[in-house]
Amino acid sequence: MSHFKIEKNVPTPTSRNRYPFAEMEIGDSILGKISMYNAARQHGRRYGRKFASRKQTNGDIRIWRVS
Repeated sequence: MSHFKIEKNVPTPTSRNRYPFAEMEIGDSILGKISMYNAARQHGRRYGRKFASRKQTNGDIRIWRVS
């Protein structure tokens, strides 16, 4: 006998994305922390998009979608 409870009719989550990379168009940018750039690169590899970033004077990072 299984120790797991089987549940029915539990909705599937619509998205696992924490960041709005999928909604960004070429030329759009977001401001965030440096760890976001790694997530942007991973998203770009997976979906064929490219991102650029520049460190800001306050220590944050700005990420642009470039293609």
